[in-house]
Amino acid sequence: MKILKNFMRVAAVCAVAFTFTACGGDDEEPGGGSEIVDPDQKPTPEPNPDVDAMDPAAAKGYLEDTAIELLSIVQPSDHETLVRIVGYWDENYGEYEAPAEWNLDALEGDDDDYYKARRHNPLRHMMRALGKAAKGDIAAMSRAMNEVLNVARFSGIYEPGRDSYGDGIWVKTGNSKDVVFKFPCNGNNVEVKAFGEGGTWGEQEGGIRVEVPRKATLILNNGGTELVNAVVESNLDFNAHTINVDLNASLVNVNLKSSTKGDNNSIRTETYASYAGRQVARSTATVNGRNMVDRNAIKNLFKEEKEHYEDGYGNVYEEVWYEFDVAQAEKMFIDGKTDSDVLGKIRVAGTITGFGRLMAESEKYFDCDEYSDKEAARRDCQKQAEVIKELVDVKLYLAGSANSSAEVDYKPYFDGEENEYYSWWEWYNEPVLLFADGSTTSMEGYFGGNNFMGLDTPLRNIIYAYEGYWLNYRH
Repeated sequence: MKILKNFMRVAAVCAVAFTFTACGGDDEEPGGGSEIVDPDQKPTPEPNPDVDAMDPAAAKGYLEDTAIELLSIVQPSDHETLVRIVGYWDENYGEYEAPAEWNLDALEGDDDDYYKARRHNPLRHMMRALGKAAKGDIAAMSRAMNEVLNVARFSGIYEPGRDSYGDGIWVKTGNSKDVVFKFPCNGNNVEVKAFGEGGTWGEQEGGIRVEVPRKATLILNNGGTELVNAVVESNLDFNAHTINVDLNASLVNVNLKSSTKGDNNSIRTETYASYAGRQVARSTATVNGRNMVDRNAIKNLFKEEKEHYEDGYGNVYEEVWYEFDVAQAEKMFIDGKTDSDVLGKIRVAGTITGFGRLMAESEKYFDCDEYSDKEAARRDCQKQAEVIKELVDVKLYLAGSANSSAEVDYKPYFDGEENEYYSWWEWYNEPVLLFADGSTTSMEGYFGGNNFMGLDTPLRNIIYAYEGYWLNYRH
């Protein structure tokens, strides 16, 4: 069954969606405009109601057979070089500060270390996201391109250096119309280049005008060999309440094409993934809501939290951060649906309602920090599973059938560790495939948490794109 679990991780590439900010689009059709038109991209065949659902044994065998077929196409070894480069960069340069010339403190307006870690080094986040993408989390490519939109505002050539305190920092060593980072890696010279073109769109916040390129490109070159080439085209217009975002990214032999369109009432994303020229997955995701591309409504999605603390010298500090306002999220996001297929053989489709309640549930922890009694924690975890099941309805369809062969259920799992120095434990809900005979198959790491490879990825990406917008353009 291990190959099935690995397949489920890989198969979820079909659930990739690309959004980097609050989303909208034109009015070509309700829910987000026309589909991607590309002769190399094949639409999902219409499900056939005359094809029966598979019995549990046949369904599990079909999943494994399809897994073997997919894994024969997807070769992780093809990405070894890119994975090594990102690993080398992370180990040697991952904590380097952003170039002083970027003056990001002026954009931030305070010294909040949380936001410095989150925003002040887009290169760090971009490279780490590339590493995840190279390991199979293709959805991470969209997160990497989010950072390109940040990086592409600054031009120059940057190389590793040291500041006056001896700490690592990227130092500007030359002029360029592009943003170029250079560093040595295992005997090769690696160059990461980002640039914008086609004009900009921008937002005025707190007296600062932030410009975002309408077209941003990322290229990673290793000793003369191009390993990454990704382009994102975007345009946000709060006056018209629209945005369009298109992504075309290649990582070695993986290609991802995604298009997001929408309006105040509905957002639609369509994504295709291919390996070595063969389409392996396609997904669509739609979120319906109210005022989803309204500047003030987006700001109201977040509430300011403050905490004061005092150091040992009597100095009082204030920490400020922002969190989703669950009540406002419930008002803005009504429901969502996703429909994805892999190799035209496996289809997962589902709906989500009550985004605000789901966000509230995601903040709950059933661990030794919150509970003294494990059984009480388990009972509350089980209650959460029931809430999730009520709000999230996802089913598995096989061999082109319109009749589901399994559904996603949620089951409390226990994890913990205890020794003479350390003790901890937690209960958490893990999604499982539930078959007609009551048997289940674990989907650990597939559907929840911070894993962007989950079935709910398109919907989750669309919703949390609002957080990215706020953190980048808040006062």
